[in-house]
Amino acid sequence: MTRLLRIAVAAGLGGLQLAAQVTVRVTTNLETGKTETQVSGSIGSLSPPPARMWDVMPPPLPPARLPIFYSPEPPALGAVVDRIAPLLVPSWNAPAELAPFVGEPFYTPLASRLAERNLSNSERRRLETYRTRRDEAVRELRSWLAAATARPPEPGSGAALEPEAEALRLLLFSDESAWGRFRDYRVNFTSNEADAALMKWRQFQFLRAAASDEPGLSSAQRRLLAELIIELNGPGTVANLPVPRAKPRAVVFFFPETARVTIPPGLPPAFVAEFDRFLLRKHELKREIAAELLRQDGETDAKRKRALTVLAVRHEPLVAELEACAESIRAGLVPFQPPGAPSFSAAVLQLAARHRDRRQQLQAQFIARLQALRTELLSYAPGAEDLRWLWLGPQGTYVASTQPFDFFAAPASVGETDQQVIRPKFVGDRIKAFADRFAADTAGEAAALESLRRELFAQAAFELGLVATPDTELDPATAAQVAVELKKVEFRHRLGQSVDYETAVLRPGLHAANRRLLFNHAVVSLALPLPVAIRRPVGRFE
Repeated sequence: MTRLLRIAVAAGLGGLQLAAQVTVRVTTNLETGKTETQVSGSIGSLSPPPARMWDVMPPPLPPARLPIFYSPEPPALGAVVDRIAPLLVPSWNAPAELAPFVGEPFYTPLASRLAERNLSNSERRRLETYRTRRDEAVRELRSWLAAATARPPEPGSGAALEPEAEALRLLLFSDESAWGRFRDYRVNFTSNEADAALMKWRQFQFLRAAASDEPGLSSAQRRLLAELIIELNGPGTVANLPVPRAKPRAVVFFFPETARVTIPPGLPPAFVAEFDRFLLRKHELKREIAAELLRQDGETDAKRKRALTVLAVRHEPLVAELEACAESIRAGLVPFQPPGAPSFSAAVLQLAARHRDRRQQLQAQFIARLQALRTELLSYAPGAEDLRWLWLGPQGTYVASTQPFDFFAAPASVGETDQQVIRPKFVGDRIKAFADRFAADTAGEAAALESLRRELFAQAAFELGLVATPDTELDPATAAQVAVELKKVEFRHRLGQSVDYETAVLRPGLHAANRRLLFNHAVVSLALPLPVAIRRPVGRFE
């Protein structure tokens, strides 16, 4: 008598299924009672597991979403900027070591290296050497500009430093920290109209990253692209950006790149036409760079680099023409420049500095307290107030999500307990109570600040010749006029760098590289708040 027993075996191996079949043949001699056993079998090939296996398996973890930091936008010439720290969790704040390198082409790759804490000692020494040389070059240039007698040739330190800055960008850049490292979509393709808004946002992110990441672009193209990013930060796309015009009091981009100036009224029509031609040619150049980048997305690295290199060679003489046109415009603008800020006494400037510092101290104190409360109550994501319930946490938690698609977050109304439902109101009540308590605690400080402001305005009005004595009570119209003049002073005397900004942008006769050197120095000295990080995209869950 023979019996057959077949056994099927399936085992998991690294997410794949190993299939095997074993046959056992048992033969028994009924006369003698002896039994013989024969075993045979086969092993199948490795194959993906059936779909139902994934129903009980957790989803795979996405790649690490490293923070990426971009340089702050330089203000327009004459603007007043409050240096207020962003209200975000500390892990998303930019490393403080970035502040001296605002405006440098290696700012973003350096930020990633600092955030990942993998900057070597030799790289740090090279950065410090560059910074020392740059600061010395600024001092040399400012000394040359201040000379009243016949000057020696203009120093060429700016041009000598730019190749080293580009070398540092290449040294610090890593594919692992690039913005689009793990994305599985292309920014030059939209499947349907519902995705159009998301695709616009992705194209903006792509172009912003290309200014520091994309090989093949020239340094001038990277700077022009940085300008375009500031324009795209508002509504619109590359295709429908309005052409800038030289209208009176319009704020337009000039040179050095990312510097902005206000068009003075009363310019002759022929001069306005020349200014408009300059703005149009610069606008077309920026759009052409962006269009080529978008068109090449999805091509191989080698093909994309070749196409961008060809474009860079073609744009080189066009950028030189723009520089020459800008120099002609500078010479024509000299008679139309508005008078500078009034020359107040040291006492008024000291009062203005005290007022500004105490005001910013109060604002920073409020933000720090509010941040501590948010850290206590919320898991807070940058740039949004959309509170959602995060269901993957051990006990669940709330997050403020900014993303159109969030793989991990479910709407806060799904499956919540009563305690979870009332949590947003609880959070809001706590924040309101905190704000009320802060207002009460700082009432005395606010009164002292207002008294200081009145003293400052009265002395400034007296020096401007608007009142008879520094003790005169100011009427609203006079106070408004003094406020305007003090705003100019606040910008001009904030570390004394408005003069450097103005010189770099408007003074005729400077070498283009020295303009960029002086302009970057002015922007660094303004101590602008460093923008917080964005998250590197991971596939469609961006």
